[in-house]
Amino acid sequence: MMLNETNPTRRKFLGTMAASFGVLATRDVSAQAPAVLPRKSAKNLSEAEWATLERGVMAMKAIPKSSPVSWWFQANMHDYPMSETGPIYEGWGGCQHGNWWFLPWHRAYLFYFERIFQAYCGDPNFRLPYWDWTDPEQQSLPPRFLDPRSPLYESDRKDNINQGGPINPTAVNWPFVSGQSVYSTPLPEQGFGSQAVATPGDNKNHGAMEALCHDLVHDQIGGLMGSPETAAQDPIFWLHHANVDRCFGAWLRAYGGSNLPSNSTWRNTPFPFYGPQGTRGYDYPYKMLNTPNLGYVYEDYPPIPRRVFAAAPWALQQQTAQKVVVWSAPPATKTLIASQQPPSPELTSKPLTVTFAPDERGKARVAKAVTPRVIAAPAPGVAQPPPTAGHTIQVVIDDIRFDKSPGRSYELYVNLPDPSEAKGPGSLYYGGSLSFFALSSRSHGHAGHGMEAQNGGKTATIDITDAAARLNAAGKLGNEIKVTLIERSSSPKPGVAAAPAGNNPPARRVTIGSIKLQYSGD
Repeated sequence: MMLNETNPTRRKFLGTMAASFGVLATRDVSAQAPAVLPRKSAKNLSEAEWATLERGVMAMKAIPKSSPVSWWFQANMHDYPMSETGPIYEGWGGCQHGNWWFLPWHRAYLFYFERIFQAYCGDPNFRLPYWDWTDPEQQSLPPRFLDPRSPLYESDRKDNINQGGPINPTAVNWPFVSGQSVYSTPLPEQGFGSQAVATPGDNKNHGAMEALCHDLVHDQIGGLMGSPETAAQDPIFWLHHANVDRCFGAWLRAYGGSNLPSNSTWRNTPFPFYGPQGTRGYDYPYKMLNTPNLGYVYEDYPPIPRRVFAAAPWALQQQTAQKVVVWSAPPATKTLIASQQPPSPELTSKPLTVTFAPDERGKARVAKAVTPRVIAAPAPGVAQPPPTAGHTIQVVIDDIRFDKSPGRSYELYVNLPDPSEAKGPGSLYYGGSLSFFALSSRSHGHAGHGMEAQNGGKTATIDITDAAARLNAAGKLGNEIKVTLIERSSSPKPGVAAAPAGNNPPARRVTIGSIKLQYSGD
């Protein structure tokens, strides 16, 4: 079914609503359980397996966009450009970001794409490979994606990426992400999955897996991958998301079961997809939790460190026996502590710093937020009542503007004494990351990670309570709070000299308005 609405925003909204609430056909999948075969690491693919992957991409790209089994139709199931002039089909733009369906929705999306791909690559045993960016030795794109003669190549990726340079190592914070045993919490990066919402398409702050691995890898690659509207057009999207799904699998093996949301809304909300015959059907998150039922396991899983650590002031100590499922947050009043204009409105490769000097009332609010209130983890087998979020401090960056995804991200540091100490999420001073992936879309479902439209630009809210609490404990917080933004981009290929300055395209311009320090609490 196509939608004939002419207003682009209205068409996108109707497409999502029709997909979510329209009459859905029987699921177009075989009644027979598929054989359980491994999804392999890209580094372990044979020449024949690479040829199969390329053959399937070429075959699907040769199918007209209007067909549900075409490359373009399937990419638009994730999202599509607001400039789209053709018909808008049911199910397009249905991806879930910034909410607790992010992981099961994308798992289902890959599963149905894989079924279609099997039919067009000519191999019913095909399983999507994954690009393992959790391994520091594999943080460059697999070589086949760097060959301009291959259908896996896309010319608009960042130059460094297409030349074989790695993503910046700080774009993947798997050691921290993998330690988050709670699935969903209103404290953005203290839960593995993203925040609970009432309906599909609603979005809030991104959780740890989405914000600290998924989003930043998109930013580092740039080009089509830099925006939700076009990301799935790039073949590396599918290997990137297979690795996101693999990380989800590792988390389920370590913490699943009672740590998953038991909420029926999360488990039973239907989402539409298309099978290899082009029939529209639906599936449910609860059916996406056991990959052998979907016909695959991963060749291996990234390690999850077993640890108990002193958590942020509001957080539970992490234990494998933990029974908490979803945290609840009380109504919080947002209060401005201080506001500064940046020394330059443009975000460049040079560090940008502003310093806040809170008044006595502001200092008291900061102190309230960073006072330790660690809650003990429950005994094995004993359920813990959900804790509240407590009081938090955020940095709010207003009126962020850019005309195209800039292919980079920024790390935010608190009271950074010297740029040499900007060592990423392992740093005492690290407060969070500013990702442009969620900011890049004008669609219904991608204003997450605290990002929303304001005065024609976007607003990013980064919770720095954890960093402020660490600094306070180390005696490094003080009466002033200095916030520094430092660019993180992909790195040149080792041993390859940078191109002369005149041969480099200009960096895409990003401007910001004010930077604010904000308190949330009663």
